Amino acid sequence: MIKRVAIFFILTLGLIALPGCSNKQKQINSKKTAVVKKNISAFTLADSLMKDAKYDSSNTVLFHQLEGFLADSSYSLYVEALNKITGNYYDIGDYGSAASYCEKALHFAKEHLDSINLETSQTYFALGTLKTDERKFEEAKNYCTKSLNMRKTLLPENDPLIGDNYNLFGNIEFYQHHPQKALAYYEKALVLRKRRGFYNKSVALTYMNLGNIYNDLYQFESSISYFDTASMIQKKVSGKNHPVLAIIAINKSSSFDKIGELDSAIISLKKALDILKLNFGKEHPYMGIIYNNLAILYGSYGDSKKAIEYIRKSIDIKEKFGVKFTNQLIDNYAALGNTYRDLKQYAKSIIEFEKALELIKGIGKPDRVISSNIKKILAVSYLYVGNKSKAYKIGKEAIEELKFSDEYDKFMEIKSKIFFSEILTNIKRYDESIVNSIECIDYLSGTKYTDWLVYSYEKLAEAYFESGDYLSVINVYEKVKTIFPPTKKTEIVNMDKINQIRGVNGLFSDILGYSGQSYLKLYEISSDKKNLVKANDIYDLLINLFTDNYSKVAFESSKFLETKKFRQHIIYGIKAAYENFKLQPNIENFENTLKFSEFSKSLTVLQNLSEKSALAMFDIPTEQITGMKNLRRKINFYLRKLSTENSEELPEADIKFYKEQLINADLEYEKMRDNLKNKFPLLKSLTEISLGIQLDSIRANLLDDDQTAIEYYIGENELYTFVISKNKFYIVKNNLPEDLESEIIKLLDGIENNQFDNFMTNSYSIYNTIFAEADNLINTKRVLIINDGILGYIPYDVLLYAQPEKNKSYKNLPYLIKKYSIGYAYSFNILGKSGKGDNIISKFLGIAPFSK
Repeated sequence: MIKRVAIFFILTLGLIALPGCSNKQKQINSKKTAVVKKNISAFTLADSLMKDAKYDSSNTVLFHQLEGFLADSSYSLYVEALNKITGNYYDIGDYGSAASYCEKALHFAKEHLDSINLETSQTYFALGTLKTDERKFEEAKNYCTKSLNMRKTLLPENDPLIGDNYNLFGNIEFYQHHPQKALAYYEKALVLRKRRGFYNKSVALTYMNLGNIYNDLYQFESSISYFDTASMIQKKVSGKNHPVLAIIAINKSSSFDKIGELDSAIISLKKALDILKLNFGKEHPYMGIIYNNLAILYGSYGDSKKAIEYIRKSIDIKEKFGVKFTNQLIDNYAALGNTYRDLKQYAKSIIEFEKALELIKGIGKPDRVISSNIKKILAVSYLYVGNKSKAYKIGKEAIEELKFSDEYDKFMEIKSKIFFSEILTNIKRYDESIVNSIECIDYLSGTKYTDWLVYSYEKLAEAYFESGDYLSVINVYEKVKTIFPPTKKTEIVNMDKINQIRGVNGLFSDILGYSGQSYLKLYEISSDKKNLVKANDIYDLLINLFTDNYSKVAFESSKFLETKKFRQHIIYGIKAAYENFKLQPNIENFENTLKFSEFSKSLTVLQNLSEKSALAMFDIPTEQITGMKNLRRKINFYLRKLSTENSEELPEADIKFYKEQLINADLEYEKMRDNLKNKFPLLKSLTEISLGIQLDSIRANLLDDDQTAIEYYIGENELYTFVISKNKFYIVKNNLPEDLESEIIKLLDGIENNQFDNFMTNSYSIYNTIFAEADNLINTKRVLIINDGILGYIPYDVLLYAQPEKNKSYKNLPYLIKKYSIGYAYSFNILGKSGKGDNIISKFLGIAPFSK
């Protein structure tokens, strides 16, 4: 998982040395009026450069004055100049230099100035701000209090400088997650800071801080409104390209992010990026932070390519600044590793994880939790590149390392052990994997970590299956069912609950898959028909589980890989159904077997519908398609926030908010989806699966009297051929030759390049492989073909149904088209909903239109 760098920039140090001073300060400095006049032009110039964000130039002016101040014994001016230099370094993100000059100012003031003076109060204020950024809150409060006490002694109670202290106290409370206390301080600060005038940088920053507070209070309209006011003020003060505007935009992006408005968040961050580039160049540390957050947002969109691009940019910048960005670099390398792992690019994943671990080793006191988290995923990556010994070693280290962490808790160890179970199973240490998984299940049972519990059961089922203990696999399935007890009489499990917890649908599907295969293995061993019936029940539940989410998934391109994975379950489902049909070749078992073939074709439709261009073929406005996809992304965003691992770090208020938002987004999505389907019935026909495939309906509504339908399904190594006419139904199962794809390619080449012998050989061979046995069952003049997979490339019309004589010409060959009138359809399901001759669907699915 990509980790977000916290970037709620709350700047106050830019106000370390404001031009002008109070009446009392004028009195204090009256003896040195001549010196002040002499140097006032230098301070004016430095302040002007500071206002225009030319911080380096401002410091150049100030450094030039320091020796003169010492020579004239203008010690208060010397400290004031150091305070301004501190502020400039802070504003450009050079916190080390800022702290150094701040300490220098304090040391000098203690030796040369009165114990109570405004320059020292400003130095304490600066130290308080630096300590706030370091999250050393007690020290920050101490310095801020010292500053405030001096100012209250020297200044009127309504002086804006006192407002600056209230603002800093607000920052301290904000970072400690005390929004109400922070709000009270910010409101007091705003009243006093407005005395400088409404259009003032300090006022803009206070409005920004109020925006952050209302963001934390989930009042996002107010939050965004405060950010907009802050931006408006700052533009008036400094023009449209001041760095403070970038900071406001970054904070505003956080509000958009929190409500799932990822496009707006990206726009806001890119605006900040442009401003900061203009002011600080392309390689400032702020750039690295923004690139990191852009990577997170694109990752939320499922755009891995963009996420990788921005993580790389973030790394390139941070590497130039050495050790102070080490922790962020570790996060970035780990994020890259995770992204590559999700893309199944395991070799690249390993490289990035190893870089992160190397950096961790270089830290004086390494974070063992982070190291362990990286290692547990790295171990699995090594497993998938075939390095099993390395996978085992690192997986073991991930568990052991946690025991030396100050932050150790049992749940951390359990999560590492679940990952380790997969490694143990894959290196055939089944007994260890089983013991390991059972330990995880015992710990997680009865906790809130339902997703991790199901994950543990899935690993246990896998270990039992691979070890050949099929009865134990089935026992695992029965136990998992009890986690989701049905709420309806028609249910076997509670589908709604399974679909509500992120990732559980896929894990439960895998457990069902292992169980279905186990029943098939038991049938092969015992020939007990009860096992076939049970297998059929399992695969029916799998289809229902997927179908329950089908129309939602149809608008999510991120689900493509899950759809591809689900096809494996269908392969075994049709095996079980076909074995039942062999035992009892009746209509019910025929329909049940055909159902799996039809369902597989629906998955292909689902994959095509993940593309915006495909949906556009149905004349659905682009903005509606985009609206639904974005809303679905928002739902996924809330699901990610509420996943067990992420929600561990969320306050209860955040969890409540995200749950409410998820419910509202779900309802809005359902409404949009239903409206879209009602307005575009063609889309509805493609996104709703009819599981009840009825032979009588096919015969009555889709076939004419003189017509036979042939539907193909390609399994693991088998070809299933369904033959249906008005009075007959058959299923033919053949082994699929390994060179079928090569033969089809040679056939097409023979046609394209006029290679007569090549064409004849492959045309007749393909006919014998896929059509000959069905041909013996056809007694009509017309044939409707429903293809599957690579068979869709075959031109059936020119297949040769008899061995041709040598030296014949193309004209006299025994083509299949001479024997039958051949038409095509995509599936019975779609044909039944769209009607014959629907050219839009034919174009969309890439098949020839239905023909009579």
